[in-house]
Amino acid sequence: MFMSGLAILIVIAMGYVWLTRGFFSALIHLVCTVIAGAVAFAVWEHAAYFLIDFAPTSGFLSFLGGTAWGLGLALPFAITLALLRAGVDGVIRANVNPGTTANYIGGGVCGALAGVIAAGITVISIGFLRMETTFWGATHVGYADKGYIVRTGSGVGGLIFPVDKITTMIYGKLSQAAFRVDEPLAKYHPNLQEEPASLRLNAFEGKARNTTKPEDFSVTARYQVGYDKNIPIAQLLRDRWSPGPQEAKDLNGNEYPAGSYIEMFIVNFKAGAKEKDGKVAVGAGQIRLLLQSKTDENDRIELYPIAAASQADARETVAGRWRFDARETFIASVGGASEFPIGFEFVVPPGYEPIAMYVKGVRHMVSDAATAKPQRNFASTDERDRFIVNFAGGNNALPVQVGGGGGGSGGGGTVASGGGTGFDKSQAIKIGNGQPVKDDATYQPEGVRITHALPFTLQDGTFSGLEVSTEGTKYIIEGETSVGADYPDKTRGVEKTLRIDAFATNEDTNIVQIDVGANSKTSLLGQAAATAERTLPPLLWDTNGIQYQPVGFIYYDETKITIRFKPGEPITSLSQTPSMSKSRPKQKLTLIFRVSMGAKVDKFTVGKKVVAEYDPPFPCNIKQTR
Repeated sequence: MFMSGLAILIVIAMGYVWLTRGFFSALIHLVCTVIAGAVAFAVWEHAAYFLIDFAPTSGFLSFLGGTAWGLGLALPFAITLALLRAGVDGVIRANVNPGTTANYIGGGVCGALAGVIAAGITVISIGFLRMETTFWGATHVGYADKGYIVRTGSGVGGLIFPVDKITTMIYGKLSQAAFRVDEPLAKYHPNLQEEPASLRLNAFEGKARNTTKPEDFSVTARYQVGYDKNIPIAQLLRDRWSPGPQEAKDLNGNEYPAGSYIEMFIVNFKAGAKEKDGKVAVGAGQIRLLLQSKTDENDRIELYPIAAASQADARETVAGRWRFDARETFIASVGGASEFPIGFEFVVPPGYEPIAMYVKGVRHMVSDAATAKPQRNFASTDERDRFIVNFAGGNNALPVQVGGGGGGSGGGGTVASGGGTGFDKSQAIKIGNGQPVKDDATYQPEGVRITHALPFTLQDGTFSGLEVSTEGTKYIIEGETSVGADYPDKTRGVEKTLRIDAFATNEDTNIVQIDVGANSKTSLLGQAAATAERTLPPLLWDTNGIQYQPVGFIYYDETKITIRFKPGEPITSLSQTPSMSKSRPKQKLTLIFRVSMGAKVDKFTVGKKVVAEYDPPFPCNIKQTR
């Protein structure tokens, strides 16, 4: 209700202020407001993308990432309006007096109309903030009892006086008329007022990431189920993993019409899309499909997914299909893979076709090469399920062999681009005796430590830059800090309650530390790594072709020790690691990886240039949850 009150207050206040200043002044302000709103909506997406790319992942300006969609609209509006008002006030020096009655009525009406636009943009902008799901109201969409997304309705979840909807309608019409543009608001955001609430339907009660950079995901494939096959709705909503058909309806709470079919899009999330804990968590509200009628280009509707397919267990490259059939159901990654795909399914009514897909607000055009045409149209859900069970491999389809699993939420690992092929082994060294080891063996090759333990103890309160757990045993959650080179000598024997001696991990990952210092066989100063480009990432690979990027490092030199541990911000190039030199013998560097529990690592590479091959591969099977 607070947002409704704020909107009404803005409209009343604007109406009163301009009522007292007269009709002509109010009319001029209304014109300036309309133009400022048009500019704001025209540059909104571009401004938001700029802020998302500009925002650092930590520090004072990191808030820009989570507020990009809101600030990208509010700032251009406020700046344009201020400039227009300054220009107009400088040119028009005198008022026009049409009479007291006209001044009061005309001024009040023009002021209120300007207030509606200002309030609408304010409500939309505030709604995009990274806040809890029900923040200040204006929750135009929400969960039905069975977990699918529905409109909540004006006065229920929307505003009592829907200034946001009115503003969207005004500028939607203008974007196809007086303010016509190539990508009109009415086409690509027909229900913009609903988008803020949908993005807040995310994990951690709305406080998970509500934005992602365009380069942090790719839509790699498209499939259909039952297109032009007239499959009964009850059959279309079945799968082999759960008994009975799923109960799901469209955004208006209506049953899907006969002739509907399923569109599935494969979204490959990359390392930059991860949360602070190193996992990706995606709910139905953050993925949206925009449809357009095949017969009327002005008839558009939006859909949210009813189900998703992703890797089920970090220990196996298999996946299952998960229904969005309960409130606050999220698809979460498993293991520590750098990338992982999720296939999202939408029920499309007959007569419509997809034109755009939105991932946390970022638009993917369906006409792009990978999704312009479906790779396959399954004649039945059984055929779709067999595909999920048996398929393995490739950039243009599910990059995991999928199968098994039950209801609930899953997660993802990935076979990286190009799978496990194309490696340059010309300068690789072999580590190991070539003798196989048992899966449950504790085997750590030379230069490898499978442990979440720090090499020395940190004393709480003696450094800054690291987020540390506050309950029970202390461990590093994320962050970066530097201490003096003599610091380990000062923390020996520190009181137990002040000790910080481990990195955070969980039940489906192992912390793997790789020595890449000058004296190690896997040194970044060795022949293979030294000849690789600094823009390439250091990677571990397991026997399934899944890659793992470093989530941090421990660096020593003559004056300092630096610890970096950021599971939500993996290292994507050598340039993000400290520069090493053989002329500085006191330099040491250990890369920190989070590898899926049970994975068998067989290669350490820089890009596809192999630095070391582990023979036998070492299993990551040591339980070290903290």
